[in-house]
Amino acid sequence: MSGPGSARSRKSETETLAEKLAFNDPDRSTPVHDDICLWLDGRLRDEKFLFRLIGGSGWNAGYVSSVVETYRTAQLERLVEPYIPTHERVQKNREWVWEPVTPERVLELRVAQEPVFRMVVAAKQRWKDWEPPELDGPRVYPASVRWELAIGNERWVSGFIDVEASFEVEYNISLESDKVDEPPDWIVRRSTRTYAFEVKSTIPSLGELIRQIRYYEHKHRATYYVVAPDASHVTTLTAQGIGFVEYPSGTVHRPGR
Repeated sequence: MSGPGSARSRKSETETLAEKLAFNDPDRSTPVHDDICLWLDGRLRDEKFLFRLIGGSGWNAGYVSSVVETYRTAQLERLVEPYIPTHERVQKNREWVWEPVTPERVLELRVAQEPVFRMVVAAKQRWKDWEPPELDGPRVYPASVRWELAIGNERWVSGFIDVEASFEVEYNISLESDKVDEPPDWIVRRSTRTYAFEVKSTIPSLGELIRQIRYYEHKHRATYYVVAPDASHVTTLTAQGIGFVEYPSGTVHRPGR
């Protein structure tokens, strides 16, 4: 006969806690649940679907143009900086003050020597005509997908996330070179995104579902999504910071906060 401190007693207490927290989910043992998980696993291998999760396809033509223009300006400043004063004295309100000298102001004042001035004019024309190297991307890199991810610690398992996906996405670009006369290279920066998906064939209780995800959020950092055929609670879930993926259409509703 087992006492109150026995392994059987502790196991019973753990199972009771799991049931109270709604982790003993009967939906997981249904064929429909497996079908949705398999479908989701396939979508997580699709680059277009991953871009929909993060809310865009990365940088656009306008952003690339702004990066190029910033680089042009910086290169011109680096070129003329050794030959011209960085500040000039100007009179304001009957007082003389020092103000920064911009490349455009240098061309107006012609404060540099004539050979240097010609070099600046030529450099400005060269950077005006300069075309940046070809840029591929942005890209997302293949997701690492795990089913039934246990959350908790070394001693206790508090629950299982149906599907988790982590992947790298290119999110930022810049043009960089060590020297003024060297052609620049695109520097592409990546970040890792982690998403956790709670799969439901039905949603009998919205409050219970949100409570379950709140507990998971406390234990495991990720962006959480519900995947289900019933999209009637999309507005409430996204307002609560929980995304939603419609099955089987694949429509993505991103979290609202």
